[in-house]
Amino acid sequence: DIGSVDSMNLTGSAGSYILDSITVNNAGTITYATVGNNLFLQSGTILNNSGLLDIQGDIIITNSGAASTINNSGIIRKSAGAGTSNIAIVSFNNFGTVDIQQGTLRINGNDLVLGGGTLMGVGTFSGNVIADNGSTIAPGLSPGTLSVIGDVDFQAGSNFDVEILSSDPGDFDLLNVTGDVTISDGANLNVINFGYSAVYLDSFEVITTSGNLNVPGSGFTIVDDPLFTMAPIYIPGPGPGTLTLQVAGLNNFWSAGTGDWGIVGNWSNGLPGVGHNVVIDTSSAITVTYSDTSTINSLTTSSLTTLDLSSGFLTIEGNSVIDGALNLNASTLTLNGDATVGSVSMTNASILAGTGTVDVVDTILSGILTMDSSEIRDLADVTAIQYTVTGTNRFNNTIVNHDGVLEITGSTDRLILQGATQLISVAGSSGSPSVTGAGTLELQAGSEWAVNFASLPMSIPLTLEVNGGGTLSNVENIIFPGTVNLNDVNFNQFGVINIPATTTFNYADTKPIAPNFDI
Repeated sequence: DIGSVDSMNLTGSAGSYILDSITVNNAGTITYATVGNNLFLQSGTILNNSGLLDIQGDIIITNSGAASTINNSGIIRKSAGAGTSNIAIVSFNNFGTVDIQQGTLRINGNDLVLGGGTLMGVGTFSGNVIADNGSTIAPGLSPGTLSVIGDVDFQAGSNFDVEILSSDPGDFDLLNVTGDVTISDGANLNVINFGYSAVYLDSFEVITTSGNLNVPGSGFTIVDDPLFTMAPIYIPGPGPGTLTLQVAGLNNFWSAGTGDWGIVGNWSNGLPGVGHNVVIDTSSAITVTYSDTSTINSLTTSSLTTLDLSSGFLTIEGNSVIDGALNLNASTLTLNGDATVGSVSMTNASILAGTGTVDVVDTILSGILTMDSSEIRDLADVTAIQYTVTGTNRFNNTIVNHDGVLEITGSTDRLILQGATQLISVAGSSGSPSVTGAGTLELQAGSEWAVNFASLPMSIPLTLEVNGGGTLSNVENIIFPGTVNLNDVNFNQFGVINIPATTTFNYADTKPIAPNFDI
């Protein structure tokens, strides 16, 4: 037994060393520094290494006679020798670290199953490497390149540690593989900031392979540094294959109470700009005011945060979680990703636009989308628990999901559907759809109201207008108790129009109602 503070040195330039029919338990250090000589483990010798086996030269550890065994739960390190060191033992079981700091290490010419251990260093391993659950491959000596002559398999639960100092070649870790690399779902890539000052869209080639890069699923789960986020770019081959990490976002945290977005000192990473992931996370109620023009990557706020945009222009390119209130006053918010929002209030010719989706579904803040003389346009999808409309407002070229209350409040208030807008009324998570108030719902050319709910009620004071080629789908599901003005209307799925005694029904179209409808 070699204790944790003890050592055994095998040195010299002649002869070989033989461990015969014994069990060696090393908790300290074994240094093997001979030149051109072998270490024989023979007749069933067992080397249990929980300490350090330091190979300081291009040497061979080999088997003689009955099969011998090396069980490594400590560190096997090749620290010297530009050539190849070969561990040619019948049974090699690894649960610890294999550290190649110089030259090439070969183990039996067989697969190296890391067994929850680590392969690390800046040298070369000759053979296939299987990083199973709990195992780690960590190139470099802060940082550097680790080469593998063979295949590498990152299995579920394995880890690939990548240190980054800068975007200059040699200042970030690289795994260079001559064979194939396979990355299974559930494998983790851990980004380790080694002094890097992140720059948006910087890129780092962290795996190169002369064979194929096989990504049968979604690939690595990226575990980011707190200051920035990375996006993987896989080029699978056929060879050469590469994995490149790109800085996809710079995290920027609000560091004040109630205050102005435009003050540099209120942020952890300067004024938010292109590529910034903006986070306003607070444990007390605050209001952040915005009156700037800027583009950011994403926005995350707590339910206690109110964001007031006043005469401002804000573009958000990615997905956002805005758990608090969002108020727009004479402002334009462009959402090109998907956003969930606690509540939305739009006034004074405000515009909500973009190519993403908006879900106003937070039951804590009632999930109300309020529009006062404003416009929502070009969004892929809008959903709210309740829509409340005052003034003249427009949905333009947008799908609007209506499974709760649509209130067009006063007699002079109007909601206009324009372009390719679809208002879809259907039972959903918010309950049953209804249309209330005393205003006007107007369908213009190209727009559609699809009623996918039987017996949808409209309040008596409401007016429905369809002009210039608007479409009513499943019209038989609508109960029209108020005023209906139809001029150049298209109908889908004809049925019985339900017109109570309270209805004023004005049909000014040249197309006859009959025989398509029974009234």
